[in-house]
Amino acid sequence: MRGMDFVEAMKYLAEKYGIEWVEGERQYDSKNQEKESLHLLVDDAKEYYVSLLAKNEEARAYLSRRHLSESVLKDFAIGYSDGSRKGCMNHLLNKGYSFEALQKVGLVIGDKVASAVDFFRDKRIIFPISNAIGKGVAFGARTLGRAEPKYLNSNDNEVYSKSETLYGFFQAKQAMRKEGHLYLVEGYTDVLAMVNLGVEAVAGICGTSLTPAQVKLINRRVKQVTLLLDHDEAGIHATLRSIPLLLAGGVDVDVVLVPEGEDPASFGNRVGKEALHTYLKKEATDFITFMIRKGFKNSNPSNRTKVIHDIVTNIATIPDTIKQAVYLNLCSEKSGIEVTTLKGQLETILKKKRRRTEWQQLSPKKEATITSDKKQDEQEERVILTLLLRYGHVEVQEGVTLADYVFNIEEKGFNQEGGEVQGFAFFSKAYGTLYAFLKEKKEALVGKNLLQQLSDGDEERKQAIIALLSTPIELSPEWHKREHLKSTEEKVFATIREVLLKKQFQIIRKEVATRSQALRDSENNEEEEKRMQIYQWFKEREKKVAQALGIVVYPEG
Repeated sequence: MRGMDFVEAMKYLAEKYGIEWVEGERQYDSKNQEKESLHLLVDDAKEYYVSLLAKNEEARAYLSRRHLSESVLKDFAIGYSDGSRKGCMNHLLNKGYSFEALQKVGLVIGDKVASAVDFFRDKRIIFPISNAIGKGVAFGARTLGRAEPKYLNSNDNEVYSKSETLYGFFQAKQAMRKEGHLYLVEGYTDVLAMVNLGVEAVAGICGTSLTPAQVKLINRRVKQVTLLLDHDEAGIHATLRSIPLLLAGGVDVDVVLVPEGEDPASFGNRVGKEALHTYLKKEATDFITFMIRKGFKNSNPSNRTKVIHDIVTNIATIPDTIKQAVYLNLCSEKSGIEVTTLKGQLETILKKKRRRTEWQQLSPKKEATITSDKKQDEQEERVILTLLLRYGHVEVQEGVTLADYVFNIEEKGFNQEGGEVQGFAFFSKAYGTLYAFLKEKKEALVGKNLLQQLSDGDEERKQAIIALLSTPIELSPEWHKREHLKSTEEKVFATIREVLLKKQFQIIRKEVATRSQALRDSENNEEEEKRMQIYQWFKEREKKVAQALGIVVYPEG
């Protein structure tokens, strides 16, 4: 813009439209600037490959046999690698790009310029890949000779993640906006063939299978996808894997299968534009009909049961409960199974899903350090549960087991006229659930076959308990130094006492802050005096627990 660089242009536009421009903020930091330069590098590489295609008759003949028009080749900037081992590298270095920049976007192989070669150094058709806003990020390539592999793709780099990118998605944006719909295919040539035949709302999956990040990208543009994948075993498996991902991402799914043994490109080129469009409209089916047709074909009752179970499992991924009900009715209609039966199965799946999510929270975290309050809470609560499981039967005071001591403190709590707070509370819902279960089954903590008695046939609970029992616990090294502990019983008691005091201290501190504010908000002397007594009681308790923990509590204000 008028000879300005990027930053100058942004400042000019900000001033023109009355937008405040703040120096030093993230409008255009050094990291963004580096990424922009890498995008430009990829675009220059793209132009280099496009220029080579214009000069090579063999490559152009190959594309012509694929029925690809000049306009499609231009819109997708299709190029060619002529087999020179350093051609692209030398071209970009001569344009002023650094060797390190070429390494960052994966255009070269090697650590030094002298010995490095192009990543795409064989005779290949080049398919430039753009991100969702049209910036160059990577390349795909198909061999024209005998080089292996047949398809070669850029690796993930600083501007490209294959799991977050869809080939042709940028080119399809206007068609998606117009139609509210997207066809998903597998390969580069399928995308080009569909566009060439007038199916412009189409994109290809980068990578071996659809990912949640790609679904999220789709959801920003459209809420309806038709899977148009190859009619072979791999294509059908890819379709079945994609269905629950799309549904969970809030995207409705239809499926079209091209005739067996064909892919969308070969089929479309064989039948022509008009017949292809007719076929796509006629053969599109909802995912339930697709799964029943494929699963019920020549199958026994056991296989049919599995198909219905898989369908209901897919329905369970849908976040909209009304849509779940609609699909349940459709499944009932197509399968002949009563909707009440299907609904019962759905509820069972959803219940297991909720429980699985809850129990997964019980798995030990692998962070090297605990930094946030939430992580600290989880660590301390894991210690309580682990010690109860391992040492609940151990006598830590005369006639008092560890389980008795913990449960008694939790029940006793702190009491003061006008104020009450429990001895401690679990902040993790999952840990709290397991704690309540252990409290109910306290007798099992002192018996044999602990795991068998506590799992009670619940596999998820069993795995959670196993995870806790396998968690390494260091028995309070700081307390060992202060109290010269020797026996395991002493160390266990000191550890559980320290953890419980910390949890009590956390609750008391919150109460102190609450009572302090209430005291300041008193409306008369009588109310102030009463609130002062309560506040002082909590402050005294705070002081005692702090002393036990070796913590200094500074005065307020």
